Amino acid sequence: MTEKRVFICYRDQAVPFAVGRIAYFLKARLGPESVFRFIDNVGVDFNQIVGCLLQSDVVRVVIGEHWRAAAFPDGRRRLDDPNDFLRLEIEYAFGRHLPVIPLLIENASLGFRTTSPTR
Repeated sequence: MTEKRVFICYRDQAVPFAVGRIAYFLKARLGPESVFRFIDNVGVDFNQIVGCLLQSDVVRVVIGEHWRAAAFPDGRRRLDDPNDFLRLEIEYAFGRHLPVIPLLIENASLGFRTTSPTR
């Protein structure tokens, strides 16, 4: 049986320690060549990211408490920017029909609101 190749997708300022630990444990289990993550997207061409996504079997999206609200200095949400690398990574994974598995850390939630039924 071949091991899965995992791409770790995360917002760069969101809990780098946790992402490092996640990568460490995945590499220990799957092997160092089976885990992809970009520590710093500065100077990274998106084609490099696509190359790693093409080799991946699954995408783990690490979601911290402020992941969704991350914004540019002018207040625009980064996820709303069509050129945001995180958004592009996730869109590409969905487009390639890769399994995308969220991993919630800190006090993160998927944003679903539950309400109790009214009587």
